[in-house]
Amino acid sequence: MTNENEPMTEYVTHFDTLKTELKTELKTELKTELKTEITSELLPEIARMINASTEIMRAEFRAVDDKYSDVRPRMASLEAAELPLRVAKLEATVFPPPAKRAKRRRAG
Repeated sequence: MTNENEPMTEYVTHFDTLKTELKTELKTELKTELKTEITSELLPEIARMINASTEIMRAEFRAVDDKYSDVRPRMASLEAAELPLRVAKLEATVFPPPAKRAKRRRAG
């Protein structure tokens, strides 16, 4: 009876081996294809999105910069004209000149 089952056992073992090899080969092939697809399609798409987002932010910053582009020259002229007078007034208030003391005569 064992002789009759021996060929069947060999076929089952061989089938299991082939099945395992096929699974391993398919997994490896799928991983390679996925990596290739990700690299060739997904990464460039992500790069385009990042570049678009960066460009939008630059445009917003440019809008703010343009809005206040004349602030430095205006402030420079204001500071040159008004600041020294304001500082002098502030210094006079905060650091008043020392009070003059009456000179004492020496007895003698």
